[in-house]
Amino acid sequence: MRASVRSGVTCTVAAGGAGRPAALHSPADVRGAVTVDAADRGDVRAACSALGLFAPGGSIASASRARDTGRTPRSAASTAAPHLAGPRRATPAQVAKALVAEAAHGKVSGRGPGSPDRLLQVPPFM
Repeated sequence: MRASVRSGVTCTVAAGGAGRPAALHSPADVRGAVTVDAADRGDVRAACSALGLFAPGGSIASASRARDTGRTPRSAASTAAPHLAGPRRATPAQVAKALVAEAAHGKVSGRGPGSPDRLLQVPPFM
């Protein structure tokens, strides 16, 4: 992942769970990767969250192993991370800067100590 970031690929990574600081475990400890945390439909930090820029990650429709066409709701930072993947023409640093700059403030409740109060808003270049 570090080599990808150095080569200009924007990597979004799940912050992880258990309320632990994301920087303490992989892949969220990769400097230059955009760390993403989950917020539910009410803009409340999802119980699975750790630390990162918040994106929709609560009750996201996901594939189910019950059958080929099955769907099931999932709540996790890993369901939030894809929302922040950036355009190919922007560097990882540019994507991260734009996401933070465009993020809404004062929206995420229950975010926990150390988590930024930032909720994803899609920047114009995306």
